[in-house]
Amino acid sequence: GLGDVYKRQTQETIRKIRSLERPDAKKIPVFAMTANAFIEDKQRSKEIGMNEHLSKPLDEKTLLDMIWKYMSERRNFRGC
Repeated sequence: GLGDVYKRQTQETIRKIRSLERPDAKKIPVFAMTANAFIEDKQRSKEIGMNEHLSKPLDEKTLLDMIWKYMSERRNFRGC
């Protein structure tokens, strides 16, 4: 179905990002934002290289906390 096409495209995009010959390619934060909220969905997001998995409806505080977490870590990594 259409959902499967999006999943494959997402997986391929993440693979391409993570395989770039750049120092930040492995560290740049990638968040999944999806209606899929099962534990299996969260595990799959991690397996394909995403840093975080956010389920809809998005909680603004959770999203901002995650962004802040990665921005704080970025200050310690000069490759970004």
